[in-house]
Amino acid sequence: MDNHLSLYKVTTKGSLLSGLILVAGLVLALPDCPENGELNNCSAAIELDSGSRYVGDFVNGLYEGQGEYTYSDGEGYVGTFLDGKFHGQGTYKYVNGDKYVGEFKLGKKSGRGVYTRADGSIERGVFLDGRLIYESDRK
Repeated sequence: MDNHLSLYKVTTKGSLLSGLILVAGLVLALPDCPENGELNNCSAAIELDSGSRYVGDFVNGLYEGQGEYTYSDGEGYVGTFLDGKFHGQGTYKYVNGDKYVGEFKLGKKSGRGVYTRADGSIERGVFLDGRLIYESDRK
C-alpha cells in the first residue's frame, strides 16, 4: 500500500462510507477535506499516481478511521485504518477471488478471521502477522 502521499490528487469529497466518528454515543461526521489538499481530520477520495485509490478519513495526512483502499489491479481493503495501515475490523479481497474477513493489526491479518478461497474452501481461526496460527474450523 502506498503510504507516501506526495503524489496524489483529491478526486472527490468524502462519502457516506467515511467520516463517521462515535463520540459519547453520538455519531459525528468528519468534514470534507479542503480544496487545498490538506489531509487532516477530514474525509476525501484520492487517487495516487500508482493508480491506487483511497476513499475515507485522514488524520495528520495518514489514512485513519473508516476507509476503502483499492490497488490499481482491483485488489483492496474496506475497514478501519490506523497510522496509514489496515488496523481493526476489515475485509480484504484478492484479485484471484480469495477473501479475508476479520481483524488486522498494523497492516497484517492478526486476530480472529475467516479466509475464504476462490474454490470455496474456508480457514477460520486466529491469525498472527498474516499467518493462520490456530485453526478453529476448516471446510
